[in-house]
Parts: sequence; C-alpha cells; structure tokens
Amino acid sequence: LQAARILLSNVDCPPYSVDLVISSPSLPGYISETKKRRHDIGVALLLTSDSEFLKDAYNLLGPQKHKAFNDYGLTALSQAVITKNDEAVSFLMENNADINAAVPPDNNAQSCALSNEFSGWSPLSWAVAFQDIFATNKLLEVGADVDEIYMIQETPLKIATMIGDSETFARLISSGSNAFSSSKCYDSLQCTIRNLGSPSALAVAAAFGRREFVSIMLSQSRLSDSSKNDLSLTDFLNEYNTDVRLNDSYTSGDSNSKSSFKRLPKIIQKASQEAIYYAVETARSDIVMQFKQLGVPWNIYTWTKCLQVGYDNHDRTTMMNVLKDFSSRLIDEITADIIDDTVAILFDVIRYETRQSDGKPVVVAKIISKLNEKFTRDNLDCVSQSNRSISVIESG
Repeated sequence: LQAARILLSNVDCPPYSVDLVISSPSLPGYISETKKRRHDIGVALLLTSDSEFLKDAYNLLGPQKHKAFNDYGLTALSQAVITKNDEAVSFLMENNADINAAVPPDNNAQSCALSNEFSGWSPLSWAVAFQDIFATNKLLEVGADVDEIYMIQETPLKIATMIGDSETFARLISSGSNAFSSSKCYDSLQCTIRNLGSPSALAVAAAFGRREFVSIMLSQSRLSDSSKNDLSLTDFLNEYNTDVRLNDSYTSGDSNSKSSFKRLPKIIQKASQEAIYYAVETARSDIVMQFKQLGVPWNIYTWTKCLQVGYDNHDRTTMMNVLKDFSSRLIDEITADIIDDTVAILFDVIRYETRQSDGKPVVVAKIISKLNEKFTRDNLDCVSQSNRSISVIESG
C-alpha cells in the first residue's frame, strides 16, 4: 500500500501512523513475539497519560516488569522519562520499578548502535539529558545511583556538565557524584578497537569551557582518603592562595603549588592532568592556566600545544606564562620524533615577539639554545658511540 501510494498517482492510501513503541519484526506465532507484543502494548498504554490504564498496562510488561527492557535496552521508566510523562514516572516508581536499570551493552544486533552509544545510561541519565527537573529530583530523592561501575559511558554529572545545566549539576555534586572518576582507557596496550568510556567530569568541564563548574568541583569536593598526608581540595586551595600571597615571585608560588599538588590523592592528580589535556585540545587557555596555578605539571605535548593556541590567538599573556614554565624535565621528554613541531612553534613565537614594540624574543631564544645544546650533545654522544663500536670491530 505504501508503495502504491507513492508510485501510483490515482491510488490514495494514507501513510502509516507512527507511535512511540519501538518494535522489531518477528515470525508470527512465536511465543517471544506474543510476549513482546504484550510488552509493547503495555508501554504504549503507560505512555498515554491515562491513569485509568496505568495498573493494567504495568501488568502487561510481564513478570520482570520492574526492569523489563525493550529492543533498545530501555525500561518503561526510561521511556516515561524520555517522553516527560510525569504521571507514568510517578506511577512506575511507586510500584517498585527499578530506578537504576541501565541500557545494557550489546543488547542484541538491532540495538547495538544504541547500546554502544548509551551503555550504562540509567533513568537518571535520561532525566538529566532531557533536563527534566521533576524526574531528576524524584529519582534523586529515592536514592538513584549517581556514580556506579555500570555507567561505562557518561555519568549523570558528566551529562549535566556537557549541557551546562548548573542547577542539576549542583544537585548532583551535593548528592555525592564523583567529579574525578574516569572510565576512559589511555593505555594503547590495554585498549580494544571498541574503546568505550568517557573522561572525568572535571575533564568534560574543561573541554566544554565550563570554568565555573571546574571551580565548583575543585572547591566543594572532598577527598575520600582519610590519610593525614592528604588535603581536602578546599584546604589545598586555601594553602595555595596563602603561598602565593607570601611569595612575590611567580617561580616561588609555582613551586609551592606543585609541592601541594603532589600531596593530593592519585585519582585527583590523574583527573587534573586529564582535564588540562582536554582544555589544551579544545583551546581553553583560561582553564589551562587555572589548572597550572594549582600545580598541575606540563608534559611536552600539552606545553607545545598550549603555546600554539596562545600564538594562534595572539595571546601574549598565555604565551609568556607557558614559556616561563619551560624546564629541564620538558627538555628530557623531547625526542627526535617531536622536536620538529616544538621548534617550529618556537620560531613562530620568536618572529612574533620581534615584531612587538615590547617583545621578549630573548625568552624564546634561551629555550631554543637549550634545545640546541641537548641535541648537539646527543648527536656527539651518538658519534662517539659509533666510533667506539667501529674501533672494537677493527681491533677484533
């Protein structure tokens, strides 16, 4: 009929209606088909917002109705949240629907696209994503998970950070959501082709330029480790601010902040280093400098990339701060494979500085000189080693 409607001008057949039930074809007469149709009808009735059918519709979902999934890994509660059906959400929660039933990974062949993209998304995740304040508050009130290992993709806090929902973000932080946990694998030896996971909420905030979110995470979060050697982040920030006031020089203040940073738990150090990487990759120089004030160390890649961002934006303040941070540790990280990129941006910057009336090309020239010394020395060592090898061979 559909083909006739489209191809034959004299045949007027109305198009099929589209409903909210997600279904897949199956052979008639199968028991699984009957159960599936009952489930689909039950979900459709639940989403009609007709209170008269809610109880009967819920019973149609079958014996596992509290956490029955459709073909796409969505429970009735998740679908009610997605369609913003507050009445159905309330009814399902009052009748013991699983508030944490999340989209499972690799549900089946048809739903793999949804499962891969949204694995671990719970009803709370959908509520946050659709900015449904009613469902979000109701789920948090009854103790919905805000951080669990099954959330292999984004947690609700990461979703709120992405969309910039400050009210929900603050609510999740106060509910104990972890801003520093990352499910992303960065070890190439351990990662598979299907590398799932997401960076920490702190890194997400840095990537999206949510500077106020970054500040909240750093100032309001508390450390779980009770070791006396660890500081709360609030104490850490206060201590750093005191150090800066007591030290006039940039170097001295930076040294104190680095010392305090190393005393933080590994999970926060790792999240901060991850965040500065994402901030650099997305050209968020202001957030990069915010992390640098906390003592987060550079590696040669982030240092070079941030210098490039400053140069591209003609941001001399950022360029000078980055150049001042160059150290012998960064020199040791440079190899022959990456020296070209580093030297190229340094020469771009030195040419830029020479054109400024108050330019400071000497700062850049010193770094280039140090790099020249390193690679000249390395080349001489290589030549010396080669000569010794030749001598040994000839004497043999």
